[in-house]
Amino acid sequence: MPLLRKWLSPVHRWLGVLLSLVFVVWFASGVVMMHTGDMPRLTPELRLERLPDLDLPRVRLAPAQAVRRARLPPPADRGGLSMVTGRPAYRFDGVTVFADTGEALGDVGVSGARMVAARFTGLPEDRMRRVGTLTEPDQWTLVHRGGLPLQVPRRRPRPD
Repeated sequence: MPLLRKWLSPVHRWLGVLLSLVFVVWFASGVVMMHTGDMPRLTPELRLERLPDLDLPRVRLAPAQAVRRARLPPPADRGGLSMVTGRPAYRFDGVTVFADTGEALGDVGVSGARMVAARFTGLPEDRMRRVGTLTEPDQWTLVHRGGLPLQVPRRRPRPD
């Protein structure tokens, strides 16, 4: 017992010093990554680069017509036109209305989320798999919390 007591205190002290140093380095590297831009993020440039080209000949309705057909209240001052699941669509106040028929976008579902993720990443759909559904924001989706729930597709590893 005296031998254990003799070694326990210095081992505990130096183990604490070493682990504290590891923690400080880990914490400092996270702060550096946040401020140098090395954290994963979707920049506006990358988002625009990955968006599909607008198919303007398929737009059949003006924004006001699409809002009336979808039976929405008059939209705010801002709106946008983009491609959603391969179709042109307007986005008003968090509601997506297709510009070809005027129907509102419903639940995309797992297969639709897989298709969107595959197009965005440039990978085949069979390489995508569903991990789950986010209903609460996490560290990567805080800015998208108004659009929850989110499907969480992830690339399927290549078979070797």
